[in-house]
Amino acid sequence: MSLFGAMNTAVSGLSAQSSAFGNISDNVANSQTVGYKRVDTSFIDYLTTSTASDNIPGSVVAQPDYVNNVDGTITQTDDPTALAISGQGFFAVSTQSGTANNLPTFAAQQEYTCAGDFQMDKNGYLVNSAGEFLNGWPVSQDATTGANVVNQNTLQPIQVSQTVFNPIPTTNINLSANLPATPTAGAAYTSADITTPNLRVIALAANAAANNASAAGAIPAGNGYLADAAQALADTTAANLAAPGGAAKAAADEATVLTDAVGVPGAYAPTVPISSQVDVYDALGNMQTATLNWVQTSTPNKWTVQIQTGSPATSNCGSADVTFDGTSGMISNISNADNLTVPAANTTGTAAKLSFTANFGGTNQTISLNLGTFGKADGLTQFAGTSYNLRGLTQNGVPPGAFSSVSTATNGDISVNYDNGQSRVIAQVPVVTFNDPNGLQRRNGQAFTVSQDSGGPLAETANTNGAGGLVTQSVEGSNVDIATEFSKLIVAQEAYSANTKMVTTADQMLQLTINMKQ
Repeated sequence: MSLFGAMNTAVSGLSAQSSAFGNISDNVANSQTVGYKRVDTSFIDYLTTSTASDNIPGSVVAQPDYVNNVDGTITQTDDPTALAISGQGFFAVSTQSGTANNLPTFAAQQEYTCAGDFQMDKNGYLVNSAGEFLNGWPVSQDATTGANVVNQNTLQPIQVSQTVFNPIPTTNINLSANLPATPTAGAAYTSADITTPNLRVIALAANAAANNASAAGAIPAGNGYLADAAQALADTTAANLAAPGGAAKAAADEATVLTDAVGVPGAYAPTVPISSQVDVYDALGNMQTATLNWVQTSTPNKWTVQIQTGSPATSNCGSADVTFDGTSGMISNISNADNLTVPAANTTGTAAKLSFTANFGGTNQTISLNLGTFGKADGLTQFAGTSYNLRGLTQNGVPPGAFSSVSTATNGDISVNYDNGQSRVIAQVPVVTFNDPNGLQRRNGQAFTVSQDSGGPLAETANTNGAGGLVTQSVEGSNVDIATEFSKLIVAQEAYSANTKMVTTADQMLQLTINMKQ
């Protein structure tokens, strides 16, 4: 009978509107929940009989309509580890299943969420307000190049280690500068200078070069460095002492050369030395000082570099001559190495570098000084001018450092920062997408799991292959709109009232039918 059918249909309407009311209530209650995805309601009509001549009332069923593919509003936060996804995708998270050795153990089933209000817990894990642990790809550093290597075959909870940053000894110094083609001339020697040890050695070496063949061969023209000068003095002194009356002759030579030096620019120091200092680090992370001294020789376009360590510079590591092309001002040759390792061939386009060995506290440490490229103006040059122009002097050593903070990047990198100015990437957060995100199975804490309807997860780097981008220090809010929900509430309330009216009306009509018998 149609009256009973109408009543049953109205009752199903009451049930459907109750379900819609429940979804609306859930949405309104979670309007401020981070990463919450609202649930709309779809009504489905089920028929009993419907033909061209006959239609019997059926029923209506309310089904949830999940809206997981719509973003909530992204807002900034003070939390440096908070993340939001702009566009499609979810964070991969794990839930805790227990503990072992005072550390959490995790359930095997992967979950997914948009609740990105992650913070570090007591064990260094990144956990959101629902207690879900953020997963990421582990990142390691290549032992040779130091480049970050991302292991995209593993997704695991990200744990921030607060260990110290181990020191890295200096192995490379990079110099970018211009040596003046016309440097400042050295001052003439004065009577006061002849009492100084430096001038005494230089002057005696000059005398040795002028009067002794062995010494002259020991001092390259225009070298001027104390180590070579001392060797030349030793040569001539030995030669003098070997001759009859050698001791007296040596003393006379010394007195003569010191007197003759007054008022004359030093033959082996024609220009003022140019010095640069760079702080380097030994194997223990102690800061040391390396000094580069440059002196222009009497040979055009040729300079001698001497490397010293210590503060003040007291240890000589060696010297070499660096020649520049007179037309281009670029390095063309490195030669006359003394305790330094220089390139075997000075070929255009190859690295112009030399290596020296420094002794820091009894430990030898080999350091490479990179001057650029032969035939290119990408490092050390000699162009016009009278002053030294230092453009850059860097090294790759690092002192030890203590944990300072954690930061995130828009590509998903999770970095640990240290108080020595260094940082290290420990993980990368992927964005996980689904063919049908609305088909995901809902879980507690704004989380979802894979279902047959959703399709399998696809973990992608942010902003690639359809995955959304990451926004740092931000969270995605609920995608619930209160005004819309209240509008739905009014409609659901009126529809519920209408269905109750249908029930009471059908009841009255049945009563009238029953009363017809009386």
